[in-house]
Amino acid sequence: MMQVKVAKTVVDQSECYAEVGGKKINMTGSGPSPTDLLIASLGGCLALTLQSILQKRRVNVEKVEVDTKAYYSNDPAYFGEVDVHFRVKTKRPVDNTVLQSSVQLAEKYCPVHLTYSNQVEINTSCSAEQS
Repeated sequence: MMQVKVAKTVVDQSECYAEVGGKKINMTGSGPSPTDLLIASLGGCLALTLQSILQKRRVNVEKVEVDTKAYYSNDPAYFGEVDVHFRVKTKRPVDNTVLQSSVQLAEKYCPVHLTYSNQVEINTSCSAEQS
């Protein structure tokens, strides 16, 4: 069982449910798999790290969205490559060099990325749009 803040999620082949506020929600067949959670944790950690770095660089960030896609290696027991793309929404334009160097710093400081980057090829990309 894993507990994340106020919600508990059980992920298991025979049982999958979420418990929020003491109420169980059956998610069998529709809940996240352990590998989904693994890739989501990578994308989420990188996005939060990127947002923190951009804010420290005084970039007015409204939102950071992240898309992840994982590819199994020749041995389907593990991932060989993961693509991560960030969409940064700002109120003012942001210089692309600031954006790209911030992504590199996020890769350097994100603990989830550091855990997996020596074993899996992780490709990151980023785009910004002004609201």
